[in-house]
Amino acid sequence: MEIGLIKERTPFYRKLADSAFDHEETKEIIVPDTLPDISGIVDASGIALLRSKDSQSGRIVINGTVQGSVLYLPEGMHEIKAIPVQLPFSINCETSGSDTTSRTIVTAALTRLEARTINSRKLLLRADIGVNVKAFEPAEAVVTVSAQAEVEVLKETITAMPAVEIGEKTFTIREETELPATGAPLGKLLRGTSRIIIEEVKPSGKRLAVRGRTEINILYLSQTSGEISSAQFFIPFLQVTDTEAGEGICDAQAEIMQTGAYITVLDPEEATPHKISIEIAAVLQMTVRRQISLISVRDIYSTSYETSYENANCVLDGLMNKERHDLAIRELLPFADVKNILETRAIPGRARYETGQLIIPIRAAVLTVGEDRIPTVAEGRYEMSCEISLPEKKHGISVKMTDITAVPAAGGVELRASANVEIRIFEASNIQTVESAYLGDTPPAGSALLPSIIVARAGHGDTLWSLAKRYNSTREMIASANDLSEESEISENDLLIIAKSR
Repeated sequence: MEIGLIKERTPFYRKLADSAFDHEETKEIIVPDTLPDISGIVDASGIALLRSKDSQSGRIVINGTVQGSVLYLPEGMHEIKAIPVQLPFSINCETSGSDTTSRTIVTAALTRLEARTINSRKLLLRADIGVNVKAFEPAEAVVTVSAQAEVEVLKETITAMPAVEIGEKTFTIREETELPATGAPLGKLLRGTSRIIIEEVKPSGKRLAVRGRTEINILYLSQTSGEISSAQFFIPFLQVTDTEAGEGICDAQAEIMQTGAYITVLDPEEATPHKISIEIAAVLQMTVRRQISLISVRDIYSTSYETSYENANCVLDGLMNKERHDLAIRELLPFADVKNILETRAIPGRARYETGQLIIPIRAAVLTVGEDRIPTVAEGRYEMSCEISLPEKKHGISVKMTDITAVPAAGGVELRASANVEIRIFEASNIQTVESAYLGDTPPAGSALLPSIIVARAGHGDTLWSLAKRYNSTREMIASANDLSEESEISENDLLIIAKSR
C-alpha cells in the first residue's frame, strides 16, 4: 500500500550560467560630407547601450550599440571636429540549459574605442566590450513534509537563501540643465556621455529601492574663443519597485544598463545657447534573495509493517556570505602641457584572485588641453587590490566604479579613481527527501525475533532514530525509558533501555 505523503513546493531560480568575456567589434566609417578631411585623430570614446537580450534554447542573444564620437584635427584647420559613431554589436552566448523561460542579467561596458585613419575620408573603428551574462531557470524545491499514515518520520530543517526573483524595470531620466556660469559659453557640442552610478540598493518589505546618480560629461567648443571646453553634471535618481519575493528580502543585487542616451543642445539657434537636454533610457535588472526554511522528511518506517521507500535529492542554490570593500588608486599620467582637464575615464576589467589577493585591472584615460589649444589623451593600465580570503566555493564579484577624477600634478595629472567591490559566496544545499513510500503486508523483517525490551550499547554514529529503527521501536519510547528528549544526542558506548513497539 502506498503511503500518502504531503509535499510542499518552493519556487526559486537556479543559476545556469555566470560568464564574463570580452567582445571585439570593428567597422569602417566614412567621414560625412559636411566635415573636412582628417589630419590626425585626437580621441575616441563612447558608451555601450543594450538594445535587447533574448534567451533561446542553449544560448543568450545580446544586441547593442556602441554610441560615441571621434575627435579629430582637420587638415589646415585648428578647430576640433567630431564624427558621431554608431557601432552595432550582436553576441551569441552559449548557455547550456537555457530556453525561452530563462531569466537573464546582462551588462556590457565599453572598455576601449580605437579609431585609425585609413585615409583622410575613412576610419577604422575597433570597440572592446566587456560583457557579463548571468542566466537563471525557474525551478522548484519539492519536499515531503509529513505522511498520511501512522508511521515514524525523520525530519530535518534546511535554511537557505536562494534567488526568488530575477526581474527588471525600465525607466527614463530626463533633465534640462544650464552650463555653469563660470564655464565657457556653449558653441558646438562635440560629445556627450553618461554613466549611471548605483549608490544604494535597499530592500524594504516587498519593495526594492535603488538610489544613485547619473554622471553627464560633455565636450564642446566655446562660442567666443572656439577652444574645446568641458562640463559635468550629476542627476540623482531613485527607483522603487515592487517585487514578487514577498516579505523578508535578505539580499538584493541591482545592475543598470543604459538602453538609450540623448544629450543635445536646447534651442541651438539662439544667440547664446546655454541649456542642455538630457534623456537617458535604462533598464534596472534585479536579483532578489530571501531566506527560507524547509522541513523535509528524509527517512520513514513503520513498526507494524515492512516499509520501502525511495528518496529524491533537490539542490537549492543559496547565498552563504557577502562582504564589501572600497578600493581606490592614485596614479600619475604624464603630460608635457596641461591647461585644462577635459575628461577622465576609468573602466574595470575582470577581477581575479591570486593567493590571498583580489586584483582588479583598471584601464584609464585622461583627455587634456594645453596652451597650444590642442587636446591630448594619455592612457594607462593599473590595478586595484585588497587582501581577502576566498573559500573554495562558488563566488560572485561585482565591481562598480564610483568617483573618477583627475587633478593637475607635477609632470602631468593625477588620476583618482575609487570602486565599490561586493563579494558574494554561494553554497548549494543538497536536500534529501522521501519521494514515495509503501507499506507491505507483513511485519518488519526480524521484528518477531526481537525481545520486548533490551539494554543496548550505542555504537559509533548511532542516534536515537537509528536505534529505534533497528530495534523496531520509536524515538519517543527510547527517550521516555531513558529520561531523554527525542532530540537528545547520544555518545558511543552509552547504555540505553529499548522497548519494542507492539
